[in-house]
Amino acid sequence: MLEAHRMYYKLIRMINEFCEIFKYPLASLLLLLICMTCVTGYSCCRALFGKPLMINAPITECLTLFLNINYLLELYILTLTTNLTSKLHENILHDLRTTFCDSDLVERSNVWLALQITSQNTSINIFGVLNINLQLIFPLVSGIILHIIYIIQSDYNYM
Repeated sequence: MLEAHRMYYKLIRMINEFCEIFKYPLASLLLLLICMTCVTGYSCCRALFGKPLMINAPITECLTLFLNINYLLELYILTLTTNLTSKLHENILHDLRTTFCDSDLVERSNVWLALQITSQNTSINIFGVLNINLQLIFPLVSGIILHIIYIIQSDYNYM
């Protein structure tokens, strides 16, 4: 079980090194994916509730919507990847505690690991570039939705 503990630390170090090396390319990719997710929301609202554009054919709007949904799914996969270590720790801590419950060294390291992960779970840290407090997720998502509604409303005002 100590080997599993060491492998878990190696996984955390590997992800931290990966994030440190590719900090700025991943940040620009994250910005691109967030922008394309907003465009996806706009395209969905326009396809469901809006008037079709006279410039483009309806097949072009459907194709654009499907291409933008691809970016939305990439953003989902990216967030799942960044939350990988926080999802693994519960099972690892349970396995370590049930097998070596009498060892003081393992118990102290488990407590330290639990404190580390608890402090990391108070905010979402995306590749070491963007830190989002969990209490700010609702205002962030509602702000994105309000921007999409504003884009749709201003689009209708000019048509």
